[in-house]
Amino acid sequence: MLRRTLDRSDVEVISLGIPAIGPRFYLKMWEVEGRRLQPDLVILGFFVGNDLKDNAGFRPDEGGPGWLLEHSLAVRSIRNLARLLTSGIQHGGENGRAAEGSRGSSGRPGYELPGVAASFDPAEGAMNEETFMRIEWNRMAVCLEGNRPIVRRLLKTLRPILEELDRSVKEAGAELVIFLIPDEFQVDDELSVRLLALNDTDRSEFSRNMPQTMLVASFEKAGIHHIDPLRSFRSRSKAQDLYLPRNTHWNPAGHRLAAQMMVDYLIAEGLLPEHEDGS
Repeated sequence: MLRRTLDRSDVEVISLGIPAIGPRFYLKMWEVEGRRLQPDLVILGFFVGNDLKDNAGFRPDEGGPGWLLEHSLAVRSIRNLARLLTSGIQHGGENGRAAEGSRGSSGRPGYELPGVAASFDPAEGAMNEETFMRIEWNRMAVCLEGNRPIVRRLLKTLRPILEELDRSVKEAGAELVIFLIPDEFQVDDELSVRLLALNDTDRSEFSRNMPQTMLVASFEKAGIHHIDPLRSFRSRSKAQDLYLPRNTHWNPAGHRLAAQMMVDYLIAEGLLPEHEDGS
């Protein structure tokens, strides 16, 4: 989506996205793999829903019922591995040998669960209502006033990692831009109201912008390029759905909005490399 929005044939976009990782791994990924690609620009998608929590090892009971357990890096990594093993798909393919460069029916790298591509309908939702609401409620912990001290501690642990990443990217002759990906409950007014009512929580206990406010202040102090799309997503969502139903991920409209905001920011900040003709 970003490549199409840029509309620049001379700009190469390389995705290094990996599920179930957090900021510490982002830094390691840059050191091990990203630097070798000699990029002009590094865009880091920071998901407010779990990246703060994935970066630290607080006990689940510190932030409300199971909020860290549900989204901790170790637990989610184990779950992802278990899904692969129980599906009968091994890392090396059916015969256990390496399947480097293998592609599923979608044409994208990786493995597909048997039968899922043929039967999956995004409009039907990826999970049932109970599971979806539980996941969103656990993620909402980063916006509850009672957890503000914990969020501050999480941010204190996170700050030096992102500052080190920014410093290292600059040393390599590139620029880092952090895109703050909002969670669905922060964008959808109706969803946040339903979650609070379902969990008998007063609206006064909920600060929907809290993590973004803290993160943006930290980035500005450190001089780190960043994009906070929360207000734009919230405004657009009043007229258009931006998330797949019961899925927690953007639909095509959400991806288009994010891509356009990235391109607009990069142009405004002069961060896009010059065109091959010098323009």
